Amino acid sequence: YTSFLETHAQPLVDLTLYVSSENYHASTRPAYAHILHWPNTWLLPPQRRAAAKARTDHLNFSSLDLDTVDQEEHQTKKSQFAAGTEIPKRLIRSTARTTGSLAKKKGQHAARFRLERLAEGCFAPLNRLLDGKRYFLSNEEGEMTSLDCLALGYLALALVPDVPQSWLKQMMKRKYPEYGG
Repeated sequence: YTSFLETHAQPLVDLTLYVSSENYHASTRPAYAHILHWPNTWLLPPQRRAAAKARTDHLNFSSLDLDTVDQEEHQTKKSQFAAGTEIPKRLIRSTARTTGSLAKKKGQHAARFRLERLAEGCFAPLNRLLDGKRYFLSNEEGEMTSLDCLALGYLALALVPDVPQSWLKQMMKRKYPEYGG
């Protein structure tokens, strides 16, 4: 069960706290800055973020990483300018009405749906294992196992941090309120 948790819960934490640019810049990096001393405040958070991105790269949620998207857009504009193919601003329509903006919104909803399925793939089996017991593997007082401790750590990282994009916390509160949501 420990391996299951590490395989399924770690990507959720990575996506929430590190891959999501908004969450990383608003919550994760300032938390590291609060507990680390210079120069580690500049070295460790980007290293941790790069490791988290590498661990979740196979899930194809790069759209959460707005820094990468912004860099790609900047690179595209730069190459368009160099090639002389930049579209004049007077010909660009408002993004509120274009098909591209609708597709982007649809992509965000699809990503949210995929994120929730990923979270359910982790927490639904845990919920079945818990099945009304006090602990995952026992119902006796004081019979907490390392699995319970590990699950508590992952649940704390899912529920406690105050992040702007709190999709995991919202999903946990809605579908699994027994976990303290």
